[in-house]
Amino acid sequence: MSVKINPKTSRARKTDVNNPPKAASKAAKVKSSSRTNGLAAVTLRSDLKEFTRQRLVDAALQCFRDQGYYAATVDKIAALAGTTVPTFYRHFPSKSDLLDLLCDHLNAEVDRALKQLDAIDVRDQFAVRDWLNDYVVMWTGMEKLCAASWEAISSDVQYATNVVTHLGECGNIMERVISTMKDKERFNLRMSLMISLANKTAFMVTFELNKKRASLMLDQFAKMLWLVLNENEVLS
Repeated sequence: MSVKINPKTSRARKTDVNNPPKAASKAAKVKSSSRTNGLAAVTLRSDLKEFTRQRLVDAALQCFRDQGYYAATVDKIAALAGTTVPTFYRHFPSKSDLLDLLCDHLNAEVDRALKQLDAIDVRDQFAVRDWLNDYVVMWTGMEKLCAASWEAISSDVQYATNVVTHLGECGNIMERVISTMKDKERFNLRMSLMISLANKTAFMVTFELNKKRASLMLDQFAKMLWLVLNENEVLS
């Protein structure tokens, strides 16, 4: 028995295969669009969260600089950031959780200064003295944050430990100079002490009313630093 094929039906079926129903195609486009919009929304929320967090960090550093660590309350930080206290606590469990960021901020400045020292000819005592001038300028700009840091050190053991740990690595930051040292561990220890003294020297020089005396202080400290940088036998 022969079977007759209706040409119109056959063409219709071929058309169905090659051209899916418009409703299904539209649904797929809507689904794809929804997925894209969903990803965009997630990205936007993530960006907004990071933006708010950075505003809180900037506000905290500003409060620490202007008011010190103790006086910079969470309420003041949130207000300066243009947000609320509950929002602050969604990003940071407590004010002390901002201390690591304060430490990172100060360390970045010290590291930059040490890399500049590493780049000069440390055999030249005058070059070391010039570097010390720049260090004092850097410290002057950071003085209020340093004061806030010392406040925090007196009340937060973990923060104090973090500060000391970074100081202990000062020599290692000077990769070129330390590579020439016979006793690298000793150089690292000495540089950690020298940077601590450099901060105190910068403090004394900044508030010394007698400018000639301030200059002599820097001269003497530069000689001490030069001896350390050149592994002078006098210090052995």
